[in-house]
Amino acid sequence: MRIEDGLNQRTRRFVLLRHELPPESSQESHWDLMLEQPSGLLALQIHHFPSRPATGQTTHLPAQRLPDHRRLYLDYEGAVSGNRGHVSRLARGTYRLEQLPGRSRQRLLLHSDTLTAELEIPSLQDCPPGSGLKILVQTWQFEKNEP
Repeated sequence: MRIEDGLNQRTRRFVLLRHELPPESSQESHWDLMLEQPSGLLALQIHHFPSRPATGQTTHLPAQRLPDHRRLYLDYEGAVSGNRGHVSRLARGTYRLEQLPGRSRQRLLLHSDTLTAELEIPSLQDCPPGSGLKILVQTWQFEKNEP
């Protein structure tokens, strides 16, 4: 999936899911950050939940670009087919993606009731599914709503 032209001028939806895998899985449980595109969801797998960087500091997160996902994951929580575990939503809101001048990186701004973040990521159109990437966390403020 290609980041559509004009995306930096539009606000789109995102979801952050916790993906708990079954004990027999060869992979570890992780977080999935999914970004809405006209043709589906661009998905990034994050293995360590970000913490808020100290003032003036940044944090690096290793991530992997996943194959694109169906839009239903913007609203879905529950079992994943094929005995692939369970997903629960941590945040859902809007995002904006801005090209950084003179660089092949982009600024990703996330906003929801529980999460406000500013991330710097490689240009996602240059990261095919399966490729690893590093996310630079500029700000990350997560507040879990208690029932």
